[in-house]
Amino acid sequence: MSALRVIGTSRTLAAARTASALAPVSTAAAVRLSSCASCASSASSASSPSSLLQPHHRHHHRCHLRLLNGQQWRGVSTSTAAAAPPSSSSGEEHGPLMLHPKFWQTLDDSGGPAHFWGEQARRHITWYHDFHTVQHHDTDRGIVSWFLGGILNASFEGGLRAGDIDLIDAMAKERPYCEPEMLFSEEPLFMLYTSGSTGQPKGLVHSTAGYMTQAAVTHRAIFDYQPGDVYACVADVGWITGHSYVVYGPLANGATTLLFESIPTYPDSGRYWEMVERYGINQLYLAPTALRRLMKDSDEFVTKYDRSSLRVLGSVGEPLNPEAYRWFHEVVGNGKCSIVDTWWQTETGGAMISPLPGMKNCKAGSAMQPFLGVVPVILDNDGNELQGNNVEGVLAMKHPTPGMARTIHGDHERYTSTYWGVYPGYYFTGDGARRDEDGHLWITGRVDDVINVSGHRMGTAEIESALLEHGGVAEAAVVGYPHDVKGQGVYAYVILKAGERVTAETADELKAAVRRSIGGLAVPDVIQITPDLPKTRSGKIMRRILRKIAANQTDDLGDVTTLSDPEIVQHIIERHQALLERDVD
Repeated sequence: MSALRVIGTSRTLAAARTASALAPVSTAAAVRLSSCASCASSASSASSPSSLLQPHHRHHHRCHLRLLNGQQWRGVSTSTAAAAPPSSSSGEEHGPLMLHPKFWQTLDDSGGPAHFWGEQARRHITWYHDFHTVQHHDTDRGIVSWFLGGILNASFEGGLRAGDIDLIDAMAKERPYCEPEMLFSEEPLFMLYTSGSTGQPKGLVHSTAGYMTQAAVTHRAIFDYQPGDVYACVADVGWITGHSYVVYGPLANGATTLLFESIPTYPDSGRYWEMVERYGINQLYLAPTALRRLMKDSDEFVTKYDRSSLRVLGSVGEPLNPEAYRWFHEVVGNGKCSIVDTWWQTETGGAMISPLPGMKNCKAGSAMQPFLGVVPVILDNDGNELQGNNVEGVLAMKHPTPGMARTIHGDHERYTSTYWGVYPGYYFTGDGARRDEDGHLWITGRVDDVINVSGHRMGTAEIESALLEHGGVAEAAVVGYPHDVKGQGVYAYVILKAGERVTAETADELKAAVRRSIGGLAVPDVIQITPDLPKTRSGKIMRRILRKIAANQTDDLGDVTTLSDPEIVQHIIERHQALLERDVD
């Protein structure tokens, strides 16, 4: 079965039943609805819990949302407003903001992260025994704890039976519910291994209550989830995105979540969009690499299907470059959907930086603003906070969030040194970031993906974006490699769009595109044209493999069997050898 609809209900999901409808609404609301009499009336009335479960009324006028933390988020709640596509320099608001005013009134971070996440935990998680302490952290020892003393229930099925079983018959013989287990808030929920940039597996341990709180709240707000919506995240369920936004977050909100097990090009490049039409999907969450692969083919694969049900389009994994952003918005969303380009990590458990549906002035490629209760900072190399706008440095978090991993299984010392010891007092993300003149955040790529060419440091993401400005490029991955003269050279792996032919001038044209966009120092020394890149089934490019090939370390690639197409690695190695032999000749 390639797609399975999973319905979350409060009976079957004792682990994380949504309690927001039953919670009292704080009078100190972080979001105030102004210029909207009916919204204000709705926000102060309708005390019945069932009123929150009704489809949100659509106004044909503008609602202004003002956050008490000083950020301005404005949304359009009109059912007919169509958005103009955003540009990389200045954006426009797009998409209807549908979140119910009562939900917005629960989003109050004016009292700080601890107050915000404490309130959200009580509203969105069903507690068997309430917690007595919201948080306790000792970052020097890598200790992060939330909701201490709390006990909540979680459901676990028994083990698998021997032999093949007909699922329908087996389900008919079983009781329709699962007895919940009572768990303390900080008990481990799951352990997820990630290789990171080093290739050394890290078993990241996520806790129960904190992780589910952040997954539930961010899913509901960032994707504008409404009761009755059909939500689809097409990430591999084994990846952290699959955990947080296929399973835990949606089901904690009682959502209909669609599981996808395949690749976006089977049986053809219309697979996602046919699925949107067939199931009437309202929110779609996927990876930029998948988008760029689909952009290689004709837009007809998209436009021949009805996509009018779509309201929010999300992206995760790496920054969405401007060309892919515009294609996602204009072709897939028909210019009417909100785009949420989210930034977060396996380690954080849930989205940290993202625009919200209906937000004005969204910029293609920018992660925009931190989610409520998230406090990012930009540090210089000495660990000093860079204040104001137009600054660039290392992205760090000034305060832990509930969804963060608590340790690395069997190696807490590595957890502490990796995430809390690089810049004492801060969570080190490993990513670089820029805060532009408007205060919006741009992720510049992994710090270890910075190339030092003749003493000049350049982010690989910037070079990749320049290559993508060439009209014939569908996807690019740039890595550094040892260079005898410059210290590091620039090696670019490039996938061309369908129908593009490789000529003797192709490499020169690509180099010229980089020179125009960035300058001569960023021009790739080596360009390999390849039909594909080594990716996980979720679409994440395994850049560590590309770095090793570029550095001629092909005997130390590690296990490649989990890639979506393991054979592409050998193809890239052979092309690399051919390029080396050509240069020698």
